[in-house]
Amino acid sequence: MKWTVLSDNRTTDCQPELVGFGGKELETEHGLSILLETGKHRILLDTGASDVFIRNAEKMGIDLSTVDYVFISHGHSDHAGGLRHFMRINDKAKVIVSPDAVSGKFFSNRKANKFERFSKQGFLHSITTEWPENLQDRFLMVDKTCEITEGLHIIAQIPHIHPMPQGNQYLFVQDGSGGYVNDDFRHELALYTEGLLFTGCAHSGLENILSACPWPVHTVVGGFHLLDGQESEEELTELAQRLKANYPNTKFYTSHCTGDRVYEVMKGMMGEQLQPFCCGTIIFDSVDMKKKRTMVSLLSMQFSIVFTALLALATMAGQAQEKCDSIPFIFHSHIYIPVVIDDSVRCNAIYDTGAADMFGVDSVFLFHSAWKPQKMGHAFAGGGAGKTKVQVIADKTRIAAGTIVDDYSIVPVFQLRDVVDCHSDGIMGIKNIADCPFEINFEHHYLKPHKSGLPDIAGYEKLPIRYEDDRLLLQAETCMNGTSIKGWYLMDTGGGGSVAFTAQTVSEYKLDAMTAKRYFTDFSQFGIGDKEQEVIVDMMSDKIVIGSDTICRTPISYLPEGTGAFGNKSYVGVIGNDVWSDYNIIINAKDSVLYLRRFKPATPEGPTYDYGFRNRTDICRGWIVSWLVRDGDAVKAGLQLGDTIIAVNGQSVSEYSWDEEVNLSHTPKQTLTIATANGQENQITLEAKEQW
Repeated sequence: MKWTVLSDNRTTDCQPELVGFGGKELETEHGLSILLETGKHRILLDTGASDVFIRNAEKMGIDLSTVDYVFISHGHSDHAGGLRHFMRINDKAKVIVSPDAVSGKFFSNRKANKFERFSKQGFLHSITTEWPENLQDRFLMVDKTCEITEGLHIIAQIPHIHPMPQGNQYLFVQDGSGGYVNDDFRHELALYTEGLLFTGCAHSGLENILSACPWPVHTVVGGFHLLDGQESEEELTELAQRLKANYPNTKFYTSHCTGDRVYEVMKGMMGEQLQPFCCGTIIFDSVDMKKKRTMVSLLSMQFSIVFTALLALATMAGQAQEKCDSIPFIFHSHIYIPVVIDDSVRCNAIYDTGAADMFGVDSVFLFHSAWKPQKMGHAFAGGGAGKTKVQVIADKTRIAAGTIVDDYSIVPVFQLRDVVDCHSDGIMGIKNIADCPFEINFEHHYLKPHKSGLPDIAGYEKLPIRYEDDRLLLQAETCMNGTSIKGWYLMDTGGGGSVAFTAQTVSEYKLDAMTAKRYFTDFSQFGIGDKEQEVIVDMMSDKIVIGSDTICRTPISYLPEGTGAFGNKSYVGVIGNDVWSDYNIIINAKDSVLYLRRFKPATPEGPTYDYGFRNRTDICRGWIVSWLVRDGDAVKAGLQLGDTIIAVNGQSVSEYSWDEEVNLSHTPKQTLTIATANGQENQITLEAKEQW
């Protein structure tokens, strides 16, 4: 693989050895264009602001007439302005672009030296691309994640979970009424191939793009849109620390819209893991996907490029393409997938195989979103905490997750974040899962409906399942203290635990009378329903058996007074993501078969804490304590249900990223700053301990 930088803001300043090509100095501009050459294709990554990239290519002896694909990362003219010039010298290349990039009118007020518009945002100048006329039959319009051709993937609808660049505040898009609103960058795409990730400008945020990529990323190349004078030095240092900690084997290369001072600060933290590129850089990159890599640079500089991607479909008029329908997810106890509501409102929804065929939305998310339902009503809805009366949206609502699109006549409005946390905007069940085989790939973090039939199942174990009442049941066995509990279990990817037994099973097998070590936990709002507090009992199993696979010594739980999904049911218990996250799963509900393949060994539970919280920084100062083990260290230290954690180890919880928040459970010691219900603040220190 080879890639060459044809257009950038910088040239010999980052590589003094690039003094020219046969005496022909390269030109620079505020723009970006890179030529990627793989073993199969020649791909132009953005086209800069003008025809500078063409003139530089000529000086370097590069023929652009044989380029197969042009990838446009977003609609701004410094990345797509050169496209109309390219189309004059190349009559075959397909152009990969978002339809929102082509239709959008984009403006900036950061450097408004051409006063084309004046609004309440101040003077705005246009950064809208002048698109080629009468050539859009060559466009591949991509608004969902897709595989364009074998090994060349595109990411669309990038979830905005981590912070976005502060420089975005200067960028606007014209709305339908002619006004100007802050750009949400729905028109931004990213590209991935063979472990290389191209970010374009990374307006969606570098961490968000990385989180959306389900495959190993060896190298990242592109602008970071971190402008000098925007993020503080502390924020840049923390970002660099997170990148270094979360992606230790990834190299990052940047230029274009990354400020000089920004680069210096991040370089100081990341060292050789961060490098610059500039106009004229040429790199040969050989990547072994088994994490072995060899890199040789024509300019004696290590460097590589990566393109972000997820799977899905791109279609163009009169030309059908093979669907791949993959949906990326982020996994933190729950599966979080990007969802688009009525083609306009984006949210992060939990994918829950225990949630039947419904789609529900969180009340706080709904209030703050641009979604304005017209018809509302009420209905009863149930979950892990019984039943409760909720509002429902009675409009016909279209929900799109990747290329899976379904219409819902009723959408219940839950207080979902009271059950999960502020990262949860909605919840999506398994509507139409029997239409085709469906894959849940925890190894690479994607969902995929296989519409063309069953995929390769080599290495998978075939297990019988029952698909009834829009729920998936499979046979399993849990053994503890000489008792075997064998039967049908509910498959629940909406739950973060291992195995939880229903109240009926507790009574039938007399679990309360069993002689064994156990912990009693008080849990606020355990699930959707009207039961505000629940008691959960944890015990250690001897083993859990699913098919021919045995999981030894895993904590299980039961609800002595369980209601709703944990009341008297046809299944003996629920199996959650503490189990499923070690497997790749293919569900063939139509034929009542599940295929299971373990990809990592089960690991014993290490030291843990005896309390838990929900992140509610969307409505208050911090994280709300949601469960406590009775007579545990946290209770003895004075922690109570409903207390608000406002700082951990001296850092405000509002400054923690999602990954950092999750990783706190693995730290050996925590000092919590607590705000109690009466407004007092105090500190407590806890240590993680072996519970079993």
